[in-house]
Amino acid sequence: MIFQKFPLGIARLGKGMEFIDINQAFEDILGSKCEEVVGRNLYDFVEEQGRGLPPGIMKIGDTLVESWSIPLRNGSGEVSGYVVVARDITRDKRREMMTEGYIQSLEKELETKKKEFCDRLDKTLAERTRELRNYSEYLERSNKLKETFIEVLCHDLLNPVGIAKNYLELLIEEETDPRKLDELRAVERSLDKMIAILEDSNKYARLESVEELDLEKRDIGEIFRNVVREIKPMIEEKKIKLRFRPWRKYYSMADESLADVFHNLLSNAVKYSPVGGRVVVDILDSGNSWKVMVKDYGEGVPDKDKEAIFERFERKSKNGVKGSGLGLAIVKRAVELHRGQVWVEDNPDGGSIFYVSLPKAV
Repeated sequence: MIFQKFPLGIARLGKGMEFIDINQAFEDILGSKCEEVVGRNLYDFVEEQGRGLPPGIMKIGDTLVESWSIPLRNGSGEVSGYVVVARDITRDKRREMMTEGYIQSLEKELETKKKEFCDRLDKTLAERTRELRNYSEYLERSNKLKETFIEVLCHDLLNPVGIAKNYLELLIEEETDPRKLDELRAVERSLDKMIAILEDSNKYARLESVEELDLEKRDIGEIFRNVVREIKPMIEEKKIKLRFRPWRKYYSMADESLADVFHNLLSNAVKYSPVGGRVVVDILDSGNSWKVMVKDYGEGVPDKDKEAIFERFERKSKNGVKGSGLGLAIVKRAVELHRGQVWVEDNPDGGSIFYVSLPKAV
């Protein structure tokens, strides 16, 4: 077990959830040695799961355990087993979750654990790669395992962050001290940012892991109309005058990720527009393709940033605007998988015009 001294419990399980190997921290959780549990099913030890317990929490004996599992796949893509990561959260768990100090420390704890775990994973994979550099098949499997592991880890981190967010909202509702209320809202903004980063990271990892999408014939005008309805509160809050009047059907081969493309472009146009500004959306006929246009009258994008903004963690300007730095990278990858193109030009009247070119459905 490569994580024998790791503070979190690590267990390697077979396809039927039977124990193959566990580290010392997992032995402490089970109250049994590795040789005593090998071959036994994990759920033989679980006394309670669900039934009022928060998601991702189970009871083993008198111990509350927070856990997440990562499927392992063989060369054919079939699940061959699992890695389960767990930690004991029994002591003062419920009381700590109701305190401001716990919520404030949770963000730092999650970031630290994520970085520590990913760093250890990167280091371990790098060492194994150096040892087996002549085995191309091993290298390929290691890379796929790393991508899958990071994607699942980011996805499951949303669980405790969501729990913290719920408790924080309760504290905000009950707090009357203006100073403490400002502090709680600052924590809430940080949690919102973390949620956005995790969600966008999961979307980007999913798009990066596929070579093609399951496309079907859809009206991209209707997809954009649904996006407008989703962010209508944001548009109204900034008093943005949005002009979008699709007058026909615009059929293209698309999947659900195209909604994320339009959502990112439209929400960015609203974010970077002044209060009471204008945003114009149109779908133009370009022969064999449709050209979706999102025009704003904001600060614009400098020429030197026009390509960089589509890379990961690049943003032309912060200026208090929220975001994960992955939004336009998601746009670029999703559009590429739709066999299209995305780019930005200057708006002659000030601001930017983002274009997405998509092939017409035959």
